[in-house]
Amino acid sequence: MTLSKSNLYVLLVLFSIANLYPLWLLDYFPSVDGPAHVALTHIWLNYENEGYAIYREFFEKSSINSPNMLVYFLLYCLMMVFPPFVAEKLLLSLFVVGLPMSVWYMTTSYNYKGGVVALLSFPLVYNYITYFGFYNFLFGSLVYCITMGYWLRYRGKRSWSTPVFTALLLLGAYYTHLSSVIFLILSISILLIFEIVQIYVLRTSSAPSLSEVQTISLKEQTALFILASLPVSVLLAIYFLTVY
Repeated sequence: MTLSKSNLYVLLVLFSIANLYPLWLLDYFPSVDGPAHVALTHIWLNYENEGYAIYREFFEKSSINSPNMLVYFLLYCLMMVFPPFVAEKLLLSLFVVGLPMSVWYMTTSYNYKGGVVALLSFPLVYNYITYFGFYNFLFGSLVYCITMGYWLRYRGKRSWSTPVFTALLLLGAYYTHLSSVIFLILSISILLIFEIVQIYVLRTSSAPSLSEVQTISLKEQTALFILASLPVSVLLAIYFLTVY
């Protein structure tokens, strides 16, 4: 039995609501590192506040080139409006809904039927990493799926927006978690290499060779990806040279 688009969307919404319910059932989300993320964001938010002058005695602001900043930025914005631990639960709500949606976006790049895989991601939302409070890694997986979904959808189209948005998504992955951007670069590179090898095999075998148009398109895709990867590659190089 094949799910229709409408039935799949209904299940995605219902499962999202079901996953949100336990999160908001408790006053505080139980995690190991979650309170530390909230505390650091509170320090950042009130760093220049005269009422919290003690923060400036023990903490200093890090470089803007530091990875793992996206989660703190989101918490910062939320804590400007909501109490700290409400802001944390809103942040987690974004992940709880966003992860299955990002998996759906990635798996429906070629056919909506692939979106069924997104249903399998709902039980994975509350996992070991979630309860340890590794929020940067969690959002890194979300950004990974979004970036892969975008690349698979638009890599073959000739448009200035493709390398620009790919570059922005890679930067977003960098500022979420290093593993996210590294796995993205590896995944897309392996995909391109596999297709290049496939074309080489087809051209040297008895199978019909691919058209020159397809070959040029793949070359353009590779060039565009290299171009889109340059900004984040520079940031990675600066970061590793600074740290090591």
